[in-house]
Amino acid sequence: MTLRTRLALVLVALVLVPLVAAAILVLYAVPRAAADRADTLVLGARSGVTNEISQTCELAQSAAVVTGRMLGSSSPATATRRVVADGLADWVSVVDDRGNAVSSAGQLPGGLITQPWSDCAAGEAGGPALSTELQVVVADTPRLSAVRTADAVNAAYLDDLRARLGFTADVVLLIDGRVVASTTDQSTDLSEVPTLAATAPVDGGLVSANAVTAAVAPAGPGMPFDVVVATPTPGGGVLVQTVFLVALVSLVVAVVAAVAIARDLTGPLEEVTDAAEAVASGDLTKSIEVRRSDEVGRLARAFNHMTDELLTYVTELEGSRDALRANFDRLGEALSATLDLETLVPVVLETAMTSVGAEAGVVMLGDEHGGLTLHAEHGMRTRSLTVPSAVVVGDGLLGAVAASGLSVRGELGSGPELQPSANEPQTGSVLAVPLRRPPHVFGVIALFAPTDPKGFDAAAESSLQALAGPASIAVENVLLHAEATRASTIDQMTGVWNYRYLLTSLNREVERALRFDRSLSVLMLDLDHFKLVNDAHGHPRGDAVLREFASRVQAEIREVDTLARYGGEEFAVVLPETTATGAENLAQRICAAIRSQTFTGDESEAPVSVTVSIGGAVYPEHGGSSRELIQAADRALYSAKAAGRNRWAMAVASERVADR
Repeated sequence: MTLRTRLALVLVALVLVPLVAAAILVLYAVPRAAADRADTLVLGARSGVTNEISQTCELAQSAAVVTGRMLGSSSPATATRRVVADGLADWVSVVDDRGNAVSSAGQLPGGLITQPWSDCAAGEAGGPALSTELQVVVADTPRLSAVRTADAVNAAYLDDLRARLGFTADVVLLIDGRVVASTTDQSTDLSEVPTLAATAPVDGGLVSANAVTAAVAPAGPGMPFDVVVATPTPGGGVLVQTVFLVALVSLVVAVVAAVAIARDLTGPLEEVTDAAEAVASGDLTKSIEVRRSDEVGRLARAFNHMTDELLTYVTELEGSRDALRANFDRLGEALSATLDLETLVPVVLETAMTSVGAEAGVVMLGDEHGGLTLHAEHGMRTRSLTVPSAVVVGDGLLGAVAASGLSVRGELGSGPELQPSANEPQTGSVLAVPLRRPPHVFGVIALFAPTDPKGFDAAAESSLQALAGPASIAVENVLLHAEATRASTIDQMTGVWNYRYLLTSLNREVERALRFDRSLSVLMLDLDHFKLVNDAHGHPRGDAVLREFASRVQAEIREVDTLARYGGEEFAVVLPETTATGAENLAQRICAAIRSQTFTGDESEAPVSVTVSIGGAVYPEHGGSSRELIQAADRALYSAKAAGRNRWAMAVASERVADR
């Protein structure tokens, strides 16, 4: 038998030993992993179900509140129909002081009628539904007593909930140990569910019985049902036995073969072993003297060649490692130190260029129009390369990368995927990778080497792809931070600053005015009789009027001024370095701009005439803090309204003294 054959047997033995170890690991890991997965599944599903039920209960309460508010301006029949039509509740009813229904809309779940009426927020349920009752007082109709709402909680509701939450376990709802609703297409035996619920801890938890694993959540405020999420307990007895037998047999065979072959190979391989140990300890200069021409001699020659190659590779890798570590350290510092996109993106580009040895590059990010716009470039103009300011997704090389989400590498124009558009570089080597926000692509890093005949290799592509991962996360975090900051300070309906930003801005300007002894003015604006607009034309038209009003006021103020929605139809303007005269002139212009032109809306809608009343206050004459300034401007606003509206008034300094 040749040495090659004996080595083959050794390799077989060495392979079998890890397989046996893996089999033993599976023997213990499979049951535990399956049980843990079942526990995690039902616990996660229970949390999702209870949250959804609580939210449905809150929706029922909201529907009752909305109905109660509508009774002030609408009939009970109109109010109940509109609330049901808007999808706020499955059933709505208005009752009088005797408990009789005045008007109802929607479908009442069977078995829901109970006395007294159940309140899901208090943990009460009268049947397979989430219901609530709200006491109301309507001035013109004193006999109206309460609003009742209900949302059905049946098998269809639970099936839809399970589909939306994305789990397969069965859901059962109980009241006092009685099943009132459960999912269809059940994969478990639900006959034991009441018993499982009864044996669960008082505060809920995991229970198992009769090959069923369940998570139980007891009823409580906002969730009036005992919730049980159940799934079959996974079994793996046959698999475990099979794996154990295979592992045992493999272990016996491997041990016998290893002992026999090791005894035969110890002598010829001793020198190779010594050399291998020297290399393992770091001595890559170690070599083996070749004395034989058989398999051992061939192995010695191959070993010597391998150590020579390893020494070369290690030297190169150490240099590459140091450079890559420096690049990633620089990138990491930038990622952790800034939330400014204009600072972060150039650092990402320069790090990418340094990592792969590129001569020029660009970073394109998605814009609001669905395309890509330039956010950073380096070396493009100095090498006379066309700089793409904007890219249409799917057009040209960069657009194709954004559309497909796949990297491209090669000579420009050498293939279908490497065809540039007119506003992209036309010659040289290119390497472009997408920036991903799964499952979408929101940007592209493109690197160019116009004068390097070798271009980019696969290692460069791998390096850039590795860098694109953390860069994508960092850029996305910056974008999300900017969006979150904007969302928290912008009034979503009018697009101007909100009350939160108003207070921040006014506090900052008061501090500046105090520190630098500058003037500061505040205007409070309130649309006159705006309720009549909503009553006559509807709230959507009223919202449109508010947006146009904000736009007109914005056109009258400076860039340094702050326009914010104070609440409802009331707005505020902060005017840095503005005296009382300047505030009065602006108030006069705003009044004129609002009254001079009607609010037209759509072509099908009648024009609406609106006027505004304005009150102003000046720092420090009318207040030394943001709160005092707003109060002074608000008093002046009411003075303007009392004087007939459609006008402005400034605060009186004496009023501030009286307030103290």
